[in-house]
Amino acid sequence: MRRATALLAAALLLGGCAGRGLLPAPEAGEAARFFQASAMGGFSYPAMSSFSGVVEAGGEVYPFVAGVNAQSDADEKVGLFDPLGHVVMLIAGDGATITLTAGPAAGPLAPLGGKKAPAEGLSLGRILWGAPGYPVGQGEFRRAGDGGWEFSDGRQTLRTDPGRRFIAAADYKVAGRSLAVAYPGRALATPPGLLKLVVLDARIELRRDIE
Repeated sequence: MRRATALLAAALLLGGCAGRGLLPAPEAGEAARFFQASAMGGFSYPAMSSFSGVVEAGGEVYPFVAGVNAQSDADEKVGLFDPLGHVVMLIAGDGATITLTAGPAAGPLAPLGGKKAPAEGLSLGRILWGAPGYPVGQGEFRRAGDGGWEFSDGRQTLRTDPGRRFIAAADYKVAGRSLAVAYPGRALATPPGLLKLVVLDARIELRRDIE
């Protein structure tokens, strides 16, 4: 009886309850360790990288390049530039707030300029490196249809590949808005070479430059 009670308590703590479609306690614990390890070990500061990409919005496609400079969880900067080097958008995160500054080449992203959003611990660097954007704590752990694991805590939903080796896709809530991220073609738990993001009505594709 004591052992059964302990297993039930663990299942509730980790969000595991097979009757509700959630993982049973032992597997939920394994999934929890995986996602927590992904959050802590999949990305480290300082981190810098560059990307080339396109924004698709309003039926138009706009090419751009991006640079990331993440020195700490309180100092992350992402710059988006058009092919001629004009600023499209500057994004700064300090762990508490994300600030967007539109540049002269912002185009369809111009309405985002001047926006500030509470970050609540969201890391831009971790997202671009294929790690959980928010810290991983308590939440629900499920088995996806392809056999992978899924973790959800209300502000982020993380999904692994079918082999449960790395995060393959994620959905985030940022100041009431949705941000969908996918890492198509990812085969290892290393920084993904390709990212696809959807925010508002814009679709963004980023390809990591060879470093």
